[in-house]
Amino acid sequence: MDATLGERMTVHKATLSARDVEEGFRRTVGDLIQDRERGFNHWAGTEDSVMLVWASRIYEFLVVLESVLSYPPSRGFCREVGYRSGHEGAVATFKGSVAKSGRQVQSLLAMPGVLAGAGWGTSELLYDDSTAGVRWTFPRGTAVGAAARRAGPRKTPACAFFEGFGAGWVKGSVGADLEMVEIECIGQGDDACRFESSSLR
Repeated sequence: MDATLGERMTVHKATLSARDVEEGFRRTVGDLIQDRERGFNHWAGTEDSVMLVWASRIYEFLVVLESVLSYPPSRGFCREVGYRSGHEGAVATFKGSVAKSGRQVQSLLAMPGVLAGAGWGTSELLYDDSTAGVRWTFPRGTAVGAAARRAGPRKTPACAFFEGFGAGWVKGSVGADLEMVEIECIGQGDDACRFESSSLR
């Protein structure tokens, strides 16, 4: 949904109902399972198979990095893995199902549906195309945040992978260079996982 505020600013919003999540899951699974003989899953017609990584394994990756490296570098590595995944996902989504519209913002707004369909969590995305600002909220937390909460309270946010994924998806869809920062995380005891962007330029 697009809403024009005044003459110079358009705010784009994507939000999902419970029914949208269920239908998105069925649609995503149906699109993924294309090679039934080999049991390979593909997204949007890509040749390479897609491996769905469990949230607990992504969280475990961050924990292992934190135990070996100091806090900032470990988040950087986890963020980089997420960034590459998000960027490639946005490019594949645009080529596979959004290119007909010719609107890159549609590729960005597809992200919540893709992630909910893959079981990563239901989210709401707000994008202001006048500033390229993004606010991204998981009202019940990300799947990674939920894995972190089960492990016990953290002093730091758990969703570095999602920080990178969101930044990569934004770059791969609308071309904006930005950093996503998790300002609240259910792994820390917050009621939601919330991310805000800051420009890299």
